Amino acid sequence: MKILKFFLFSVLFLFGAIAIALAVLIVFAPEQVEITPQNVTNVLSELFSPPPLRERTNALIMGVDEFGLADVLMIASFNSTSGRIDMISIPRDTRIQLSTRKINEIRSSGRFVPADGIMKINELHSYAGADLGALFIKEQVEDIFGTHMHYYVRLDMDAFMFIIDSLGGVEFDVPARMFYRAYDMLIDLQPGSQLLNGHDALALVRFRNYPRGDLQRIEVQHAFMSAMIEQMLSMENLFGTVRGLWTTATRYMDTDFSVGNLAQYLGYVGIIEVDNIHAHTIPGVPQTINNVSFIVINQGEVREFTNDLFNVEQ
Repeated sequence: MKILKFFLFSVLFLFGAIAIALAVLIVFAPEQVEITPQNVTNVLSELFSPPPLRERTNALIMGVDEFGLADVLMIASFNSTSGRIDMISIPRDTRIQLSTRKINEIRSSGRFVPADGIMKINELHSYAGADLGALFIKEQVEDIFGTHMHYYVRLDMDAFMFIIDSLGGVEFDVPARMFYRAYDMLIDLQPGSQLLNGHDALALVRFRNYPRGDLQRIEVQHAFMSAMIEQMLSMENLFGTVRGLWTTATRYMDTDFSVGNLAQYLGYVGIIEVDNIHAHTIPGVPQTINNVSFIVINQGEVREFTNDLFNVEQ
C-alpha cells in the first residue's frame, strides 16, 4: 500500500486529477537502481528524509487548450498534519476583473485585453499569453481565495489523454447522452457504464451542455476523478511504465514544483488515504451579463468558504 500511496499522492498533488482528472506518475531514483515494486519504497526512504513541512500547501492546476484558454482550473490543497487533500474546482466561467496593473502589463506585451478588464477567468491565460498567463491566473486565484498558492502546474490537454490511455482507459458510468461538435473535437458519448479511452475521457470532462451548465460539468469531473483514482489503486505492475510516463508527460507540463520540492513531501505518503480526499466547488451563482454567461462569486462568501475549509495562516 505504501507504493500505491506514493503513486496516488504524486498524481493528486501535482496534477489534481482533475477535475477533469489530470495526472503524472513520478519516480526519482538513481539510474543504477532497478525500480520494482519490491524495492522502490526502500529506495525512496533512503533517498529522502523529509524536513519539517508547512501545515498546508496549495497548488494551482491549470489545464490549457490549444487556444490558450485555461478550461480546467483547480486547487489541490494538502494538509501535512491530517493528510487531508482538498480539491477545489474553479468554474471556467467565473467572472473576474483585472487590475489596472495587469491590463497595462498585457498591453505592454503587445497583446489585446478588454479595456474594463472584465472577462471569464479561463480567458485570462489567453489574453496574457504563455509568459504571463500562469502568473496572472495564480495571482487572480490568490486574490479570490485570500490565500497563497505555493505552486502551479500548467498542463496541455494532450497530457490528460495520454495518462488515461496509459492506464488502459477508465471505467465510468456516463450520466447522460453527450453529443456536441466542439471547435476541435466531436463529443459523442452514449449513457451508461463503459471503458473510456483518453479521447473519450477528455470529451466527457469537456462536455458542458447540462441544465446547470458549468457547475454540473464540474460535478461530472469530480465523479470521473473518483473513478480514476479507484482504478489506479487496483492496477497491477504499475511501476513497469513509470519512467515512460514521466518522460512523455513532461512534454506537456510546466510547473514551478521541482524534484527538490517533491523530496519534502515523500515522507508524508504514509498518511494519505483515498477517503481523505475531498472535492469542492467555490460558491457562485450563474448570471447573464451583457449577453455573456458568467458564474458570479461573492468575495466575502468565497473568503468564508476558504477560511472554513483551509483554516490556514495567511
